[in-house]
Amino acid sequence: MAGADVRGTPAGTGVRSAVVARRLLRCDRGAGSVLLIGLAGALVALSSVVVVGGTGWAAAQRAAAAAEQGALAGADAASGRVSGSPCDVARRTAERNGASMRDCRVSGLIVRIEVASPALGIEIMRAARAGPPE
Repeated sequence: MAGADVRGTPAGTGVRSAVVARRLLRCDRGAGSVLLIGLAGALVALSSVVVVGGTGWAAAQRAAAAAEQGALAGADAASGRVSGSPCDVARRTAERNGASMRDCRVSGLIVRIEVASPALGIEIMRAARAGPPE
């Protein structure tokens, strides 16, 4: 095999490939820009996840607070501390807190309500009970 190196490749191609590889490695202009664009994209994606998750969590907390306050107000009405029907008082209180009441059950002095609060196109449901200890 005249004109071939030890590996059986044509003579001189290994050196030429090494020269081309070195030129390519030296010519990395713009690599920092690509890296920065990639990092910016990852930051935007992470921020979106945090915002959506935070919005859902805040809506769930608002719904829970509206349910608890509505149930407490309904229990006050059931005990006679506040005038009105327990479910009407609970509904008004829940609506003032940004939720709509889905269900209300009164059993003696115990009031159980379920409310819904919209967030990101879905309704978050929460329930609460108020009255004397069981």
